[in-house]
Amino acid sequence: MCFGSQPYTGDPENDPNKGMRFVDPAYIAWLQAHFGTRESLVYPNGKLPFIRRGPTGGREYAVGNFGLLPPDKSWIRKPADGRKYYNARAETLFEKPTYREAARFRRAIVLVRAFYEYSEADQEPGGKARLYEISRDEGGPIPIASVWERHPQWGLSVSFVTTEAIRQVFEEAHHVRSPLILESEQIDGWLDPDRTDAAAIQPFLKPWAGGKLRVRMKAR
Repeated sequence: MCFGSQPYTGDPENDPNKGMRFVDPAYIAWLQAHFGTRESLVYPNGKLPFIRRGPTGGREYAVGNFGLLPPDKSWIRKPADGRKYYNARAETLFEKPTYREAARFRRAIVLVRAFYEYSEADQEPGGKARLYEISRDEGGPIPIASVWERHPQWGLSVSFVTTEAIRQVFEEAHHVRSPLILESEQIDGWLDPDRTDAAAIQPFLKPWAGGKLRVRMKAR
């Protein structure tokens, strides 16, 4: 699972990763107005900014609970229940009732500077799992495929889609799952509202193999 994320609030024009032209300067301005320029870790049940397709077809920016809160589900009784649903497994995305409607009709991306994983094999002295930060080796934003919902009482919420671990994350952070990272040319397709069946979305649901990441241990 992805334990937390650091939303991207930087300036894409001055980022080392010049290929990230999918970052709209208007989004950065909106993000900085809502969150400031300081990048901080967002935990499950925190407020996470995301990008979705708006009703007129353009990209729309929103903030939601990090952990999905679908309406009309008997197992969602309070906002804190979102903590159980902040990662949607790609392998069962269209089977689990918590995620399947959002996967068909309400997809989004979350831009992060980094995401964080607890090691499933590596421990600190005292037995606590080690925390690792994963970012682009050259810097720049990481677009994570996500799904969103709107609850009539608790508002917007969002969850990352996850796959089996990116090989480097498995080897260096000893973790078996990773967020679904999209290539820049995949983003419009992922957000396309006309893709509503599993067969049209399935090609996106593969572990990222796009380049080198930076994996480093973080103090807690």
